[in-house]
Amino acid sequence: MKYYIAVDNKPLGPFEIDELIAKGITANTLVWNESMSGWLPASQVEEIVQRLENRAATPPPFNRQSGNASSTKPTVTDDVPECPKTWLVHAILCTIFCNLILGIIGIVMAAQVESRWRQGRYEEAKIKSHYAKIFVILSFITGLLASGYSGYYYYTNPGAISLF
Repeated sequence: MKYYIAVDNKPLGPFEIDELIAKGITANTLVWNESMSGWLPASQVEEIVQRLENRAATPPPFNRQSGNASSTKPTVTDDVPECPKTWLVHAILCTIFCNLILGIIGIVMAAQVESRWRQGRYEEAKIKSHYAKIFVILSFITGLLASGYSGYYYYTNPGAISLF
């Protein structure tokens, strides 16, 4: 049987009972159908009350610190390691200021760290973090060496700076 509900003093519907449950009606929600003489709270309609009582219980909000073994509430074990450092900001800065190629490789590796961790592939996330760190360091070192070499070259060859 289909029912109308009153929301903000306006009738909405008609809805099947499953649709009403999915919309989150409560026992105080006003309902009506063609077999009823007027609007009634859902708690006074037997068919709706049965469905409200049978709907699945909503689990309590999850709080990792509050769970313990003696609790009757289900808890999630704390086996999830902390996400490794991504090195993404460092890789971007090294790409801009130091070495383009090594920096881009560092960005690719850094971008894969968090996605692997979120997929539950924790060891792969650690490896990608390690590779990202290596490429960031290599990019920084090659950028320093290139800057030092170009500075030395222009210092020893003053005429090389001339643009005209």
